[in-house]
Amino acid sequence: MLLGWKAQYIKRHVEMASKISGFLAIIDTWMIKKYLCASRFLEAINLLNSMELSYGDVCWVLFSTKLSVHANLIGLQYSIIFLGVVSKDVKEAVVSRGVAERQVRLKWFAKSKYFDQLYVEEQRCYLTCSLGKIAMDKEVVALLNRGPTRNVRLRIGTLPDQERKETNKLSISLA
Repeated sequence: MLLGWKAQYIKRHVEMASKISGFLAIIDTWMIKKYLCASRFLEAINLLNSMELSYGDVCWVLFSTKLSVHANLIGLQYSIIFLGVVSKDVKEAVVSRGVAERQVRLKWFAKSKYFDQLYVEEQRCYLTCSLGKIAMDKEVVALLNRGPTRNVRLRIGTLPDQERKETNKLSISLA
């Protein structure tokens, strides 16, 4: 009986690791100059939702220091919005997994239309904050969940010193 349970457990986590590896490969292809557009960010969260990951899976895999801060942020937002996990619990999870101090830079800008359907940036705003702060800040969660609008675009980036450290290589050990 124990052997059957153990085999099911291993099978489940191998399948989950395979799904997450594919997901991370997709995220890498969407990255533009170390920025992730808000529409792709929301698409990634919806993709995670279609995989039906549990909160334990998100904590175990996506809240990893080996992954990019974008993958961490996607897991954080998915946990709060789709799984309905309380912000305090998500903050505790990112702290315990060592990713709470990782920072992202949110850049949003208003656009104004000018000649022949071409757009130019009109107003830029930046916000740099840690994942731990985002977990507790309802306004930032709402901004990320809203995504782009007709006249406002949002990009999610990293800080220059984090760029060279990050990869989205997933290695899961079941031992």
